[in-house]
Amino acid sequence: MARKLANQTNVEVPSGAFPFARIKDDSGGSDGTPVEEKVYGDMHQFFAKLLDSVGIIANDLPDNVTNGFQLFEALDKLALGPIRQIHGLFNQRLAGEDLGVGGGDLTLPNNMFIVGTKAYVVDSTQGEVVVFDLLTGLHIPAEDFGTGALTFPTGIYITGGKAYVTDNTQSEVVVFNVATGAAIPAEDFGFGVLSLPTGIQIIGNKAYIADFGLGEVIVFDITTLGHLVAEDFGSGLLVTPGDLFIANGKGYVTDSTLGRVVTFDVATQTNIPAEDFGATELTTPIRIFIIGNKAYVAEATLDRVLVFDRLNGFNFNEETFGSELVGITGIFINDNKAYVIDPVADEVLVYNQNLLLNHI
Repeated sequence: MARKLANQTNVEVPSGAFPFARIKDDSGGSDGTPVEEKVYGDMHQFFAKLLDSVGIIANDLPDNVTNGFQLFEALDKLALGPIRQIHGLFNQRLAGEDLGVGGGDLTLPNNMFIVGTKAYVVDSTQGEVVVFDLLTGLHIPAEDFGTGALTFPTGIYITGGKAYVTDNTQSEVVVFNVATGAAIPAEDFGFGVLSLPTGIQIIGNKAYIADFGLGEVIVFDITTLGHLVAEDFGSGLLVTPGDLFIANGKGYVTDSTLGRVVTFDVATQTNIPAEDFGATELTTPIRIFIIGNKAYVAEATLDRVLVFDRLNGFNFNEETFGSELVGITGIFINDNKAYVIDPVADEVLVYNQNLLLNHI
């Protein structure tokens, strides 16, 4: 179906009104464009259904520059409407699965991490990690941890059965055994180096920490607890980094002062200006989560989640979600669901992702 009409047998050459050429009528001397009835019929049925599906009434005129390209308009309208409504947007609220509803469980939720069927929510005011069962949505008080060891936690990453929690007040990363909730003081790190650690991600034996106070990403070896100074990045460029996400060797850092996501080559610690994104759309980006080529950015001024193509910076404006939010401090995506933290409502709102079609 992708053949060029101009190259087919017995067609009228391209013209101003028909820049893509035109099927030629038969004058009686077998000089018209050959047409196979079944194919021709299917094409008409398809076009009729396409127009009808988006509410466009055929004008019964040839599609061209003069009369308009109704079939193209129908496809474009469909792409902006029904198709993109089901291609993978987090456009369905799952209010029944929200966490912390009713008040009391959370007082200033700031970030979260999900492992299996449990959500670990960092609560800055309570100074602890609050645990929820995703299957029931209920708080599991017996599994909370951090009381007495944390002061003002802001970020969390869980790996190898251990929770690594950044603490703004203590200026360090506090480590816990997730199964028992017990602190592991001997494995804490960052004190004396970190200032206001916020976002954290662990890749292998390295912990990458966005430090809001130092204006850079600080790197530690979680095995030796040593500061890998030569691998830090962002100094002199970042101002107030709040979060980071590392994907395919690149570090994507939100900066609420610069108002964009700043991209780095992690191996060389250098900025890749051409791959920064959000300068036009973002004002106060504070958190980021990446799946595939899509970057989901928590925007604190708009109280929304904005979606970008991390490879070219394109903003999928129609995919923005979170109109119910009063505030926003975090986002985590798991099992085709987006968990968005609202620190004003003291809840985690859940959105479902519909994956019937891919973005066209």
